[in-house]
Amino acid sequence: MKIVLALLFTAGLFAAGPAGPVAGWTLDSRTGTVRAVTGLPGALRLADAVVLPFGVTAAEFTPSGNRALVLTASTPSRLVVLKALQSIAPEIADLGEVADGTRLLATNAKGNAAIVYSAAQNELRFVSGLDREPVLSPPVSTASLAGPITASILDDAGQCAVLGTGAVETLCADASSSRVLPDTSLNITALVFANSNHDLVLADAAGKHILRINGYSQAPAITTLASQSNGLVRPVALAILASGQILVADADAQTIFTIDAVTGLIVSTPLDIAPTQLRPLTDRTLLLLNDLGALSALPFTLFATEAMRTYFVPAN
Repeated sequence: MKIVLALLFTAGLFAAGPAGPVAGWTLDSRTGTVRAVTGLPGALRLADAVVLPFGVTAAEFTPSGNRALVLTASTPSRLVVLKALQSIAPEIADLGEVADGTRLLATNAKGNAAIVYSAAQNELRFVSGLDREPVLSPPVSTASLAGPITASILDDAGQCAVLGTGAVETLCADASSSRVLPDTSLNITALVFANSNHDLVLADAAGKHILRINGYSQAPAITTLASQSNGLVRPVALAILASGQILVADADAQTIFTIDAVTGLIVSTPLDIAPTQLRPLTDRTLLLLNDLGALSALPFTLFATEAMRTYFVPAN
């Protein structure tokens, strides 16, 4: 293992740090590479790929923008942490082999923990120490969950995940679990914390609505924030702004809906693309709307929350 890590670190020495201000990082799925988004809105570009000794199939970036948890394209795939992304020599920490079909689900808001899911193996694994020396937990069985995991978030402690499984459930690193919302007919596409992590907001594509679960860990009270009557067709992603406003990305309506949590007012912003996500970059005012997939001819698209408008980044 020491030889493998030495080779990985040496290969990382040939990476060149990105030039100019870095707004954030992304995975270029066309080439299996990690790239920085540099510049300012209106003049954004993709930097050259970080030179690594492997291709990357999935990546989750910490809020600081200086580390990433990635799955390698090697066979078998490995789970690794890239440290000091902005340096000329990113360090690579190898956490070991993972099962085929493993998915990276999420990092927590603090950026010090993450969760990894294997549907084939019916297991969830927790990564702790992501901001220091990362450690991969033993597997936690997901066999008792209502269904496959379709959406997830991780608490600040990095010990308990809230999961969309048809129902809404929690599963912790110590294998304890609970059922927050027993209805198993939901198609939950996104989950976010609200009110200092006391409440949950979820997108249900089956019911075409956005629900808020107040006090989800104790005596949950459910309210509907938006529904089909507000124009929702297929909500796929959520984000909460510092102001408390809730953003909803709707793929089929090609719209971002902004919900005022206090007044209930809903404002719609039409898009030129069908969004698939609302992933914050290091600059938290910029949200990634789409992926640079192998078959996509669309430019890389960001949504600027301060201006409430989109900016395009050339794909090359």
